[in-house]
Amino acid sequence: MQRVWNIFVSKITDEKNRLVVILVVGLIHGLIYVFMIPLWMHHEEPGHFEYAWLVANRQELPQRGDYDNDLRRQIAESMFASGQENYYNVSEKKLDDDPIWIGMSPIGLRSIPIYHWIISLPLRIVHNSSVVTQLYVARLTSLLLFILSLWLTWLVMGELVEEKHPLRWMLPVFLALLPGYLDTMTSVHDDVLGVVAAAFFIWLSTRWIKKGWSPLLLIGWLGSLLLCYYARETTKLLILLAPIVPLSRLLKRKAVPVFIAITLFLGTFFGYQWITFRDAAQWYYFPAQQYANRIESTQAPFGNYAFSLEGGNSRRHFGQSFAPGFIKPLREKTLTLGVWIWADQPTKVNLPIIQYRTPTGLGNSPNLEMEIGAIPIFYTTTFYIPYEAGHMWLIPLPAFLDETTNIYFDGFVLAEGEFSSLPPAFDDEQLSSGVWDEKPFVNLIRNPSAENAWFGLHKTVDRFPQPYIDLALFLQTVQDTQGFGWYYKIVGSVLFQGFWGKGAGTQIPLLGSYSYKFLQIIVFLSILGISKYLRRFGSLFLKAELFLLGSVILAAWLPTIFRGTTEMFSFILIVPYARYAFPAIIPTAFLFSAGFLELLRWVGSQFTYPKKLPALFFLAFCSSLASYALFSFGGYFYPWVLNAGFLLFFGLLMGVFYIVFYIVFSYLIRSGEHSVELD
Repeated sequence: MQRVWNIFVSKITDEKNRLVVILVVGLIHGLIYVFMIPLWMHHEEPGHFEYAWLVANRQELPQRGDYDNDLRRQIAESMFASGQENYYNVSEKKLDDDPIWIGMSPIGLRSIPIYHWIISLPLRIVHNSSVVTQLYVARLTSLLLFILSLWLTWLVMGELVEEKHPLRWMLPVFLALLPGYLDTMTSVHDDVLGVVAAAFFIWLSTRWIKKGWSPLLLIGWLGSLLLCYYARETTKLLILLAPIVPLSRLLKRKAVPVFIAITLFLGTFFGYQWITFRDAAQWYYFPAQQYANRIESTQAPFGNYAFSLEGGNSRRHFGQSFAPGFIKPLREKTLTLGVWIWADQPTKVNLPIIQYRTPTGLGNSPNLEMEIGAIPIFYTTTFYIPYEAGHMWLIPLPAFLDETTNIYFDGFVLAEGEFSSLPPAFDDEQLSSGVWDEKPFVNLIRNPSAENAWFGLHKTVDRFPQPYIDLALFLQTVQDTQGFGWYYKIVGSVLFQGFWGKGAGTQIPLLGSYSYKFLQIIVFLSILGISKYLRRFGSLFLKAELFLLGSVILAAWLPTIFRGTTEMFSFILIVPYARYAFPAIIPTAFLFSAGFLELLRWVGSQFTYPKKLPALFFLAFCSSLASYALFSFGGYFYPWVLNAGFLLFFGLLMGVFYIVFYIVFSYLIRSGEHSVELD
């Protein structure tokens, strides 16, 4: 027995087998997620499964609008059996619908459905099995792609650090045990292939930068670009980073300064061409327009400027946003909205309205039509704010005119209480307060007379594709912290929780109210570690491969953060998910792991303890997070997971698991203790 144990230890601690150990850990962890998460509980899983199923069972590729209602009926019935029908609002009464609703369908969104073709391969073999069996086969295929992503991470780290550097194994271990990553990578969704495509591109790019090109590498690198283009829209931006790779090898140490200079030049050039300073501050206006929404006017009742909206069929959005916290004190109260309106010529318009979001739909103030002329006249609307009102916004022109008549507004006022149509008297030039019907009031509108301007974008920016993002709205929202700051706080929270772990398509959080706060502290400490590392090794800024990784982070995370802004005024508030940024999972995990390791080493320099302890602490953190997530998600779906007997059994199992981990990684850490810097 002792001999068998010694052979086992020698095998798993062999440096040649360290990758195998990591992949096995990822496989075991992934298998748990494949079968732990109930049927169809991942993002858009029924639609992506149907797409792959149609590819497997039809001679031609599915086109937009294609579906198989018999398959959908089987999917819906399996939802009833698993108790997940409410997730997609499916009922037995809807089984007679044609088509049956099973959620969003991605069919037709990809010109070449590479992911769905990959998933279809094993589905062809099990096409006579039940839809549940086929779903698990599809999930297992995604799991294999997850294992491939771990292997690619290992290869990337092999290009970035020395062979015996702790980060070589820390990064793939981190991803193998990261709950948020596992939840996405074991689902049936083309996000999985997007991650693999990005990892493939990053690996070959860093290899080219570090070691030069070869014909085989060039072919693979070009293939990775094609894969990034067709895999997912979240990876298409990586293609714009492609010139960095050959130029880095050509320019060598001068590469990063040249890239920075080019970035500054292009930013200045396009900024001069596209960025304007003409539109009214704190008023959103999108898409970008040829003419400003703010003009100088001698007819303006207040100041020198007035709002100007061009008539015609051009669809645009213009208004002012109010945060839910700002509106909360105004619930169940009466408000009065007033404004001076006129036009180039007499016409009929709908008066401005206040629209707000409630749990049951969008509500708004009375939508009144009025005849206006060429002279400014003050109009008012009185309305009631219900208790359920949340995010609220002002829409000056609810309906667009057919004729090309310019409509002008000035002196917006929104006050608590019911007031007459007589114009108020304001106390200052900012129109922030005044007296109305002999009663003092505070104007809730910001920049009500368009006297202040801010940065906007010229219409020429619309020549470039902007999927899921409107650049004009993005620029305005980041400037208006009062109107949109609340939204980005929600986005930050959702992205953070989704990255670290929120199971079943970000539906199930980690147990405990302080779980994510603890992780926030860990991330903050990691940022301190990165800062310390960069202060010690300023030359890292000149490494082209790190410049590439930083560019990948920006190309993935920035579009993700601003992805939901265009749907901000719809019935359902759209918040982006962390999975959209997972093409940058390798550089993101690299930043965290390197910072965490550096901070632990700094602490170690202040105290006396074994050199391998920081890396072991990192391992303990990752394995503890993985175990805690299994309890959180498993306990939600299967209450017996939280029973005392199972907890004892799981604790013993994790003890054995950790002992094996300790044997393996203590050897790996010991073998790499002498090498602590990036090569």
